Parts: sequence; structure tokens; C-alpha cells
Amino acid sequence: MRAAGFAWPRHIVVDYMIDLFLLILPLYLLIAIGFFAMRTKLLAPEAIPTLGAFVMNIALPAMMLNALMGQNLTEAFNLGYVLAYAIGSLAVFGAILLFFLQVLRKPFSHAVIAAFGSAASNTGFVGLPVVTLVFGSTALAAVSMTFVVEVLLIMPLALILAEMGGKKDHALHAVFRDTARNLIRSPLLLSIIAGSILSALGIQFAAPVAKTISLLGAAAIPCALLIIGGILANTKARTLDLEPIWISIGKLVLHPIAVALCFMLMSGVPDELRATGIVLASSPMLSIYPIIGARFKLEALSATALFIATSLSFITITLILALV
Repeated sequence: MRAAGFAWPRHIVVDYMIDLFLLILPLYLLIAIGFFAMRTKLLAPEAIPTLGAFVMNIALPAMMLNALMGQNLTEAFNLGYVLAYAIGSLAVFGAILLFFLQVLRKPFSHAVIAAFGSAASNTGFVGLPVVTLVFGSTALAAVSMTFVVEVLLIMPLALILAEMGGKKDHALHAVFRDTARNLIRSPLLLSIIAGSILSALGIQFAAPVAKTISLLGAAAIPCALLIIGGILANTKARTLDLEPIWISIGKLVLHPIAVALCFMLMSGVPDELRATGIVLASSPMLSIYPIIGARFKLEALSATALFIATSLSFITITLILALV
């Protein structure tokens, strides 16, 4: 990689930051709509859990199924890229998990959700438009591989560990039994497994079924962002809480650094793929992060962390681009 970014003329940097802000602006607007809808009683507080259940159990599984079936898991596959991105993400996941457990003394499920926020990027909504804007269509291979790592490794790992954390007072065999039962009933995890199998087998649904799944999946992100606004509207002002800031630092700083170090140690990865992967790792966390956090009663923490990380990301992504 050629570190020539700081030679960019100032007007190019400013123009790019404006473009990036406009790219993320719809996310802010949807959060604002949810915030004001809650404050003006257009949405009742009781609507948030119901809308969250719709996203978690119907819209998000449909989105995952649709996205995985649209991926060719073997096309343009680069083992070095997948290993480097996965190891870097797992390193950050482990570091934030230990920090919340050992330093902040938080419960295990709480620490897992914090770690998940620092190790999984908003690859589709933020990462994909940014890297295609900068690197062109060649970035699509990196986006696909990153998506596979996050959906098939980081997200299931977080769900499994968080479920297990909620059963810490039970006997070990009961923990595994209850965790397995809850996961088997999880539409999100089942959609990931089904989508991966169908993609690997090259099976596609009939057009009416595929369109129905696509329409349901398209509702996931807008609804999730409306929910974030509603959660923020219902969150009472408290003394400065550093937890969401630590999660945001993990996401915007530690994650790209860890992925970059792993790419430096991994051979056989083209420079453009390395650069794309680092930029993807510098994106804020998934838009549905608060929905998953809400499952473990951490919606306020995860919504605040997402808002902070997204607000700062157009600065940090620009700095990362300048470096790579």
C-alpha cells in the first residue's frame, strides 16, 4: 500500500468528507424521525418492543437470508483476506470482552454485547458505498468476504456467548441445553444457517418468494434506525457514561488497527483488498446493533454507542483513507 494520502489537496479531502457525510445523512435522518415520533407521541413507548420483535424475528432474518443467497461464497475468495479479517475482528472482540469483564466488572452477556459492537462493521449501509466510491467495483470481493466473516462468525459467536452468559447460575449441562434450545428457536441464526446452505448449493427461490423475502428484508434497516431514535428519546440523561465511548473507540480505532496488523502479517492478499478491508473495519457498527442489544436489555447502551460511532465515523473513515 502506498501511503500518499496526506498529499491530497485540501479541497479533495473536504469534498470527500462532505460526500461521506451526505452518504451517512439518511441514517441520521431516520434516527431523528424515530426520536421526534416518540417525543411527539406519534409512536407509543410500547411500540418499540413490538417493532423490535418484528425486526429481530422477521425483517432481519429475511435480510440475512436474502443477502447470503445473493453471495457466491466461492467466487473471488481469498483465504488470506478472510483469515486476517477474522483474526483481527476476533482479537478486538476478545480485548473489549476482557476489558468490560475485568476492568469495568460488567456481567458476561453485557460484555459480549459490548464486544460485538466493537468487532462488527456496518458493511452494507456504510462500508459498501464508501469503498465502491473510492476503489470501484473491485472492492465488491472484499465486501462479500467481510460480510461472510461478520455474519457467519462474529454475529453467531456473540449470540451464542450472550445466551450462555444469561445462564451462568445453571449447571454446565443445563447451560448448553438452554442455549441450544434458544438458538434453535432464533429466526436470525436459523436464517444465517439456511442462507449459507442454500448459497453453497446454488439454490434460489421462485421469483414471488424471493421478492417477498426481499421486501421484508428491506424493512429491517429503516425500522432499526427508527427504533434507535425512539430508544434515545426514552433514555434519561445521566452522568457521563463512558461505556458507549469505549465501545466506539473499539470500533473506530482498535478494529481497523487490528485488521491492518493482521493484513501486514498475512501473505497473498493484494494491496487493494488490504486497503478495502481496513476501511471496512473503520466503519461504525451494524445498524441493527441496538436490536440485538435489546434482546439482553442493553438497548440504551447499544443505541448510544451506535449514535456516537456513526457521528464520528465520517472523520475517522476519512483519516483511514488518507493513511491507506
